[in-house]
Amino acid sequence: MSEKAAQPESKKGFSKALKWSAAILGIAILECAGIVAAVKITESRNMDTANQFQSVLQQLQKQDSQISNLENLPSAISTNAEKIAANAGMVNLLAEGLSALKDEVGNKKLEVLNMQMSKLSHRMETVEESKSQEALVLSLALMIKENVLYNRSYAQEADILAEIARGQTEIEAYVQDITALKGITILNDRQLIEQYRKVAENLDFAVPTEENATEEKENRSAVAKSIEMIKDTVAGINFDKVVVLKKEKKTNEQQLLINTLTELVETHNFNDAQEFIDQNRAAFHEELNPEFAAWAEKIKQKVMFDKAISQIIAAELSAIRQDFAAKVVPQTPSED
Repeated sequence: MSEKAAQPESKKGFSKALKWSAAILGIAILECAGIVAAVKITESRNMDTANQFQSVLQQLQKQDSQISNLENLPSAISTNAEKIAANAGMVNLLAEGLSALKDEVGNKKLEVLNMQMSKLSHRMETVEESKSQEALVLSLALMIKENVLYNRSYAQEADILAEIARGQTEIEAYVQDITALKGITILNDRQLIEQYRKVAENLDFAVPTEENATEEKENRSAVAKSIEMIKDTVAGINFDKVVVLKKEKKTNEQQLLINTLTELVETHNFNDAQEFIDQNRAAFHEELNPEFAAWAEKIKQKVMFDKAISQIIAAELSAIRQDFAAKVVPQTPSED
């Protein structure tokens, strides 16, 4: 009976001890949480205080810089005052110089100078206004001439020239000549002379006839037979490489023809050279001299180009001069 009563009492005592332990543990946890919260609050306040301190420090630095500038302000004001005084003195000297100049030359002279300056300004405005169609055509013509001088293509410039110069009847034919030659390389003087020297060495004036052709054929047959006979008797000689040179003989008229053309070409007189070739085409036998015929075509192209570009430049310069003279009327001021 006593053992059964003791067991409930021991269980009841154990239950109370467990409850007190749980209560104590809960209180400890709450205390720890309170301590952590207090520490976090304290750190946050310290951070805000540090930021405020940094902001105050920056403001103090700015105020210190402003105070330093204020301390230097009187010195800067004094320096500026000295510069203003010096400039005022220079202005006064300049005013006195202008007054003396006015007294020396008189009001009429100043009026004359004013008129001359006004006229010069008018001339400059006229020059600006002269950037007309003629000036554009002239610029393009000069660009084309430069390209030809250096053997560069001028096809694009020629197309633009044909478009801009449309309506100018006085240069229409010359512009068409430039456009027709835009795909051809125009040789310069040095190139034409060098090519002529090579061509002149091989000019052939021999016109074959039926009698000459028969005689030449018989001679060739006799030479061939002779070579065959020699080849049979002499061994080791390669007679297949024998070259028979024919000495070309020119008549006095033919030599005079070459000398005259050579003199014209060597003196850069290509206009007369081209005319001389046209007058003596039959004598030059171009069918026998294809290289000479090709060279003659090159000189014809150069003469055609030079004439066309020169006429265009001259016409546009004349138009610009007339326009300039019409706009600028020189006035000579009277002097006392």
